[in-house]
Amino acid sequence: APGALSEPGVPDVPGMEKFSGKVFHSAQWDHSHDLRGRKVAIIGTGASAIQIVPEIVDTVDQLTVFQRTPAWVVPRVDRTISPLERAVYRRVPG
Repeated sequence: APGALSEPGVPDVPGMEKFSGKVFHSAQWDHSHDLRGRKVAIIGTGASAIQIVPEIVDTVDQLTVFQRTPAWVVPRVDRTISPLERAVYRRVPG
C-alpha cells in the first residue's frame, strides 16, 4: 500500500558523488550484486537492518553499521496491581 514509507529515502551523505562502489536501498535490493568478500556499510538500524545484517554478516569481508537517529525507548511503567485495584477493575466497567 502506498504511504510515507513506500518511497525509499536515501540519506544525503557528503562525498557520495565520489564513491565508486555499488549503492542501493534495502527496498530496492540488487539481488544480482554479490556481497561475498566485500566491504559493506549499512546506514540505519531499523527493521530492515535487523533483517539484513544477520543474513550478510558471515558472507561479507567487513560490515559497518551506521546509526543515523537513535531509537527512542521509553521505560515500561510496570507495577504490581493491588488486590483492591483488581477488585475495582472486576466491578467497574471500562
